[in-house]
Amino acid sequence: VPGNAAAKSGSSYRPQSSGVSTRQSSIGIVEPATTSDRDEPTRDEIFYILAKPFKSVSTGEKLGFPSYNAEREMIGFVRESNQKGFGQFAPITNYSAEFGATEMSQATRILEGAIANQNPALHSREMHTSVYSLIDHALVYDFSRKESSRKG
Repeated sequence: VPGNAAAKSGSSYRPQSSGVSTRQSSIGIVEPATTSDRDEPTRDEIFYILAKPFKSVSTGEKLGFPSYNAEREMIGFVRESNQKGFGQFAPITNYSAEFGATEMSQATRILEGAIANQNPALHSREMHTSVYSLIDHALVYDFSRKESSRKG
């Protein structure tokens, strides 16, 4: 439900437990993990954006638009940055205290409902040439919706 924090069950994304993460090589040597070894989602993984703002249930903070990967798992939020007109991605790991299995499952159901109903607030990578275009269109959609409700 827009306005409530929501997300998907069994997400593979987990916050790092320490400042330095490590991985064990195939021969048993522990070495620093590379960026590709980390489980934090990135902007490039965004496949769907639902341009309906979500708020934190606990703090009331506007989190942004829920963003999902191609597997329909919520991976974070997109919102306008301090530089107006530019999108900023915040990975779901930034909000790990707010998103349990129930919230993650709810977020997936919300996305699947938006897909089934062809919700105009849903933007997908299939319709755009890049993730930057996808984010830009979601932000413009929200801005246009706000402007039309203000005028009418």
